[in-house]
Amino acid sequence: MRITQAMMTNGFMRSLNSILGDMDKSEYQLTSGKKNRLPQDDPVGSVQTMTYRSAVLQTNKYLDNATEAGTWLDNTDTALNEVTSVIHRVRTLMEEANTDTATAESRQAIAEEVDQLVDHVSQIANTTVGGRYIFGGTNTGNPPAVVGGTGFYTWNGNDGEIAVEIDAKATVAINSIGKRIFADSSTGANDGLLNFLKSVSNTLKTGAQANNLGQLDKLADKVLEQQASVGARENRIEFTNNRLQNFKLTMTNTLAQVEDADMAQVITDFKTQESVYRSALSTGARVLQPSLVDFLR
Repeated sequence: MRITQAMMTNGFMRSLNSILGDMDKSEYQLTSGKKNRLPQDDPVGSVQTMTYRSAVLQTNKYLDNATEAGTWLDNTDTALNEVTSVIHRVRTLMEEANTDTATAESRQAIAEEVDQLVDHVSQIANTTVGGRYIFGGTNTGNPPAVVGGTGFYTWNGNDGEIAVEIDAKATVAINSIGKRIFADSSTGANDGLLNFLKSVSNTLKTGAQANNLGQLDKLADKVLEQQASVGARENRIEFTNNRLQNFKLTMTNTLAQVEDADMAQVITDFKTQESVYRSALSTGARVLQPSLVDFLR
């Protein structure tokens, strides 16, 4: 077969373009840090990349939910600890007021302190996280504990639970039902802790004894039940969060292996391609001699 000058020129240009294409790919890998520019460069790797990236994004969403749930439960636990402290203080005051040595004046003074504790408990009942009331059930936009004209409280919250998804097909309630503590008493009457404390204060103001420590103890047990529930959910969220963090790290590393370029190898390849390109230009200058047409231009 006769080899013409045009055939040599065309072959040289094809080879040169191939080298330039390799250099372009290496340059993209160097500047972006990624292996492939288009899905067709590695169809299997592209599918794996989308799968792993989707898993990481979904895990981040679960972690965000777990963080929000942890914030709610941490604040709930702190609030319930304060309620327990108030109950202990009220019990001490009631025992002091129920002694035979207590006078009407001393009981009125104790009643004033109980009133301050009632106000504090109402503030706890209206605790907010991010502008949402955590004890109002699903009615998070309005304060659940509202004092009326008589000094007693009405409860605007409900017993609905707010559940968030912390993992695939796994949800956890992030709120505690404040109605069970602040609104429903052990006798079934709708007075709860707030109105119980208010009744104690009113009784002491008359100079009489408040002989209902048993009811106070039952209300304290309700608080402890809620604290136990909160603690169990906090532990579950902590375990789930740790597992999700490990899973995210694994997926991120796997994604990097599939998607990210080996920079050391890319630099080596680019240097090699650069040398080949320079050699090709030098060889082409010697092999592709000027033709008669070139002299006639």
